[in-house]
Amino acid sequence: MKLKSKSTLVLLAGFIVGLVLFFPWNPLKEKVAKTASAATGAQLEIGSLSGSTGYMAGLTRGSVFGIKGSNVSIQHPFGINLRCNKIYIAPRILPLLIGSLQLGMKCKQKDNSSIAALVKVYPFWGVATGNIRGIDVSVSADAFSLALLANLPGAEGLTGKLTGDIDLSEMSPNGGMPEELQWEVEIDNLQTPPLDNGLAPLPPMSFSEASSEGRMTPRSLDIQKLSLGSKANPLEAHLKLEQIQLDSRMNPQKGSFHGAIRIDPEFEKQRLSKINWNSAFGKPDQNGKREFKRSAKGAWHTFLIFGAPD
Repeated sequence: MKLKSKSTLVLLAGFIVGLVLFFPWNPLKEKVAKTASAATGAQLEIGSLSGSTGYMAGLTRGSVFGIKGSNVSIQHPFGINLRCNKIYIAPRILPLLIGSLQLGMKCKQKDNSSIAALVKVYPFWGVATGNIRGIDVSVSADAFSLALLANLPGAEGLTGKLTGDIDLSEMSPNGGMPEELQWEVEIDNLQTPPLDNGLAPLPPMSFSEASSEGRMTPRSLDIQKLSLGSKANPLEAHLKLEQIQLDSRMNPQKGSFHGAIRIDPEFEKQRLSKINWNSAFGKPDQNGKREFKRSAKGAWHTFLIFGAPD
């Protein structure tokens, strides 16, 4: 019995090795590119495909078997242009037993920065029947460049290196707001583009660091941490938006907005003079620091910039 079991394992291992070595990857590469383009509208270019261990996508996202792509370019009509020196795709087998289709992916760039995702679709048979109940997406980034978003409207000039985790739960296959969004991220060397909403124009600014942590649902928002800059920057902010209740148009109806903003007086005079900071956040101390607290209600630009302190 033991000899038979060992022979079976050897045959199985040989079959797997032969499948990886002799599988016709080039026809599959073309099929994957065409299918992805038809389904998402994105233009997908793949230099080469080969078999790989799925754990290259990460222990929490991978599986025993996977596919490795080299020199991959993804151009989406929305303006996102993602280039991966290596990309790993790993379907997970065991979750199928509980009715969930899970696919791990990891994009690794030449500078060793990376972004990885685990996509969960349930029930898995909904992919074939068109009756998908929900989609969960968990994303992790390691020093990943924000420049891939620079072609989006209003994001020209956005740069920085993003590290952290973003989780989206119970998304509809038809799009829209997920039932829950959670994030904990840090950005090094953030460069923001100019912002002009007609009321409070902001010039492009540089921050040595930025970080944020929070949770959002269709009717609530809780940002426990929103920090921009450090003592080395002319503008430094540490803000919180707590227990914000949102209406059907995503405008705040109740909650608290508080924190502290420090602006170098000369920088405020030369670059930020079009905003009445004293009216918005109170008078500064001798170091240019303003501490404030106010209720959250009304349109976003109204209470963030022009709301009167409590």
